[in-house]
Amino acid sequence: MERLTAIFLISLLIFSCGCSSESAIPPTISEPETGDNPGGTVGNPSSVSFDKRNIVSGDSFSNYFSLVLTEDTRIHISVLLDNGLQTLEKTRCASDADGGFIRVNGSGAACDHRLVMNFEAGEHEIYLNFPNQGNGYFTIDKVNLNDIEILDADGMGGVPSKPKEFLVGGDNQINKDLLFNYFAYTGDAGDRLVINTYLEESIPTIMYTRCSSTSGELDRRKKSAVGISINSDSYNCEDELDYILPDSGTYYFHFFFMAPEDIAFPVSGYFRVDIQ
Repeated sequence: MERLTAIFLISLLIFSCGCSSESAIPPTISEPETGDNPGGTVGNPSSVSFDKRNIVSGDSFSNYFSLVLTEDTRIHISVLLDNGLQTLEKTRCASDADGGFIRVNGSGAACDHRLVMNFEAGEHEIYLNFPNQGNGYFTIDKVNLNDIEILDADGMGGVPSKPKEFLVGGDNQINKDLLFNYFAYTGDAGDRLVINTYLEESIPTIMYTRCSSTSGELDRRKKSAVGISINSDSYNCEDELDYILPDSGTYYFHFFFMAPEDIAFPVSGYFRVDIQ
């Protein structure tokens, strides 16, 4: 009788607290949190973070960042804005001799969502000021060509310093954050790569036309990029690629798609690749 009473009391406690032996076990898998890194003022800039989202505030007063490098390095910055970026504003920026939504050491460096630039060793100031009180964030990566680590394919893109191999025969994601759209392929001269993209937004023809008309422009602020780039060369201004490797070796691919025409923003989707 005492044993039955004890079992009854234990059962009553479990029922009243709404728990069980299974629910008492803590989860073993948790979603990682990227975290945010707010900017600072011109007199007290925030150190740029390579692991967190660096916040772009509508109040440009607090969009100053400091970047310290111990060696000459190529820097990649990708900006995601809540409301996109008006094409007309980009054109006005590029027509200004010293225009730039992204400014480096006081000089205009980019009139777009992205900056790729060689930096010398030392301390640098990065300032972001997008029109219409643009809010969002940017991610950043640094690349030394001798230290690039190619990661195995998993259907996702990598960053410039750690691109991922193509997932042949499967879907490869195209990310809205342009920093995560880097892929690599190592092959022999004569290998043929055929790539087809499937985007969530249709790219207006005029976007490809602008890209083609500025592909030879030396001023990075005036370039209108869209399409696929190989080894940091100009983008092909198309949504597909048929490419034959001229030499044996490793080739690096970046996917960059923008739409629509009036207010541009990065477009996500996926692509498939076949190799002959």
